[in-house]
Amino acid sequence: PDALFGEQGDDVLRGEEGDDRLNGGPGNDVIDGGDGADTLAGGSGFDTILAGPGDDILTGNFNADTFVIADGFGTDRITDFEATNDFEKIDLAGVASITDWDDLIANHLSQEGVEVWISPDSDDLLIIEGVDAGDLDPLDFLF
Repeated sequence: PDALFGEQGDDVLRGEEGDDRLNGGPGNDVIDGGDGADTLAGGSGFDTILAGPGDDILTGNFNADTFVIADGFGTDRITDFEATNDFEKIDLAGVASITDWDDLIANHLSQEGVEVWISPDSDDLLIIEGVDAGDLDPLDFLF
């Protein structure tokens, strides 16, 4: 497993295979855990965090971040999504079974206690912690 920590500036961190721990630190970073059960954190900045296959924990930290989800991602958890920040995004363009906002809310999104669950199929689950489904809107997502 890799443990990578970014410095000041705009870093690109890739974990590849294994259970990685990546933290971008200050700057506008791209963080890609690759395969494995990864713990990915953006740090301060406007970060892009890519969830790969495996059960990942995704934390954007400060500012507005983009969480990129694609088919075959496993069970991933976003710990700090801010539904009221329209610059923060969950990018679902790589999830073939979710076509748009209407499809998402009608077929794939549910409130489970203090979490929102997005289930594109029987194998993948995205859990968004501490968010009320009623606070989400189309501006929170990219399709």
